[in-house]
Amino acid sequence: MEEKPLTDEERGLLIRLIEKGVKELKPIPRGGRIQYEGVEDLYEEYGAEKLHSLLESLADKGFLLVKEYDRVILCPKCGSVDVYSKYSCPRCHSMRVDRMELIEHPFCGYIGDKASFISDSSLICPNCRTELGPVDGKPPGDGSRRDYRIIGSSFECRKCGYRFERPHVTHVCNECGAIFNYMTARYERLYSYEIPEEVAETIGLVPELRSILQPLESTLMEHGYTVERNGRLIGVSGGEHTFNLVASKGGRRIVIDISRRGEQRDIVSLLGKKMDVRPTSTVLIDMSGSTEISALGKVYDITVFDGKDVELRRKFSEHLDRIENMRRVKSEGEKGGGRDES
Repeated sequence: MEEKPLTDEERGLLIRLIEKGVKELKPIPRGGRIQYEGVEDLYEEYGAEKLHSLLESLADKGFLLVKEYDRVILCPKCGSVDVYSKYSCPRCHSMRVDRMELIEHPFCGYIGDKASFISDSSLICPNCRTELGPVDGKPPGDGSRRDYRIIGSSFECRKCGYRFERPHVTHVCNECGAIFNYMTARYERLYSYEIPEEVAETIGLVPELRSILQPLESTLMEHGYTVERNGRLIGVSGGEHTFNLVASKGGRRIVIDISRRGEQRDIVSLLGKKMDVRPTSTVLIDMSGSTEISALGKVYDITVFDGKDVELRRKFSEHLDRIENMRRVKSEGEKGGGRDES
């Protein structure tokens, strides 16, 4: 791994990913382009082209593992993934194509499009006028006069009237309006990037992270919490968020992130995750001693601790005690509110 040294930018990005607790970067379509989930702030910082270039370089140097994740259709004209598909007529290429469900009425032998059977809210055989049941119903399957079968589907072109079994598939780009087919589409592989566990140790980050996280982990466990490093939680939006530490106890949940440089985007990113995950307490360990981060923490209801404070463990323990006391007071208040005063 060290045979190919990292540039300062590559090393900086790798450290940011490790600090964010990212284990794997998964590609998703967003805004007409492919982006990687959970690193939206890095797109703002680096720009998509530069970020993707750095990730590819880290993979080439062996610091990221590349895995085939999916395939995607791209517009051949503008490269957008904001593409939808339509059916077209094999004869005249019109996209005014309707799909027809074919119904057979065994009693009289008539076969036709379901639309020809519909009369108000009922199905009526166009040939013998037998009422077969409601439009949204199912065949009775009893062999009676009212029984019918759905035998398949076909397509009909509203422009030329041609009926066919298999339509041509046409792709349309929502971004530039280009119309293309499977022969001219860009059909490309998408790759995810995984950060091997040994990478943090290789770049010398493990001892620093361990020295910060271990006292917090020990304190949490002393208070009865179950602790997970690089814990992943699903938010109310359905999105997945990673934290340096996730601690759980009963119905309480504490999430903790680390900011090495005390940059505003670190606490803003944590705020976004906090709003989606809605933990009991959100904590940021600031290694820079930034007064701006501390002030923003009060606005965002995020508890900020100075990571270099020799009293960090004691102060963090007191924070956990306050959480327990608040819960106890709330519980006693709820019990008191339910008492019969008569």
